[in-house]
Amino acid sequence: MVYFNADNDDTQTCSTKATTSQVNTKTNNQTSKIMDGWCLTIMDIFEQQLNNILSICESKQPDSKTLQQLNNLCKHLKIPATVIGGMAVASHGYKRFTNDIDLLIKRKDAPRLANSLIQAGWTDIGNNKLQNNQLIINLCAEGVKAGQITFPPPTHNEPGIKVAELPQLIILKIQANRHKDRSDIIELIKANKLTEQYINNNIQPHLPTIDQKLLTALWKIAEQETLGIHSS
Repeated sequence: MVYFNADNDDTQTCSTKATTSQVNTKTNNQTSKIMDGWCLTIMDIFEQQLNNILSICESKQPDSKTLQQLNNLCKHLKIPATVIGGMAVASHGYKRFTNDIDLLIKRKDAPRLANSLIQAGWTDIGNNKLQNNQLIINLCAEGVKAGQITFPPPTHNEPGIKVAELPQLIILKIQANRHKDRSDIIELIKANKLTEQYINNNIQPHLPTIDQKLLTALWKIAEQETLGIHSS
């Protein structure tokens, strides 16, 4: 430890300053190491928390076993059901998080399928929704209105589950017209490299004029984003 004395000469003063400088440098180095270690610890904690969140999200997404069981149930009940929503979007090339399965079904089939799911352990949470371990099945019954869309019948008559074809999925997304629906359409156009000719031939004829304009605008956005990715 350094003691300061009024009687110290210049040599002592210089020595004291040098010693003090060394102490400060050592202290700064130690502090820097501590800060570096602290930052690394925070980053480790953050990374672990992020991994935990991702793990939880993955566990809450419908897996192939759930879908297969649902398909078997629909076949047993002789109910045709078409997968729409996030699961269908993922099937067509744009994977995003979803914890629900949206099924187009005939209105007359909704009570039978709901009752069978309840017997299998699913919980009725109202509005044609059933839940099990954070997973949700939405029974989108034909003719029922939800937001701006009125659900059509399933796209096939054979018992079991099938994924909606891409044109049908985009039409439903355009009709729903929420932010995530518009975002899904842009990503589907990019993922499937849909040309303007494909859009005009397979989707536009089934849409009213106002929706045609919206789809054209979304296609242009997708095209611009694709060109931006390629140019960079």
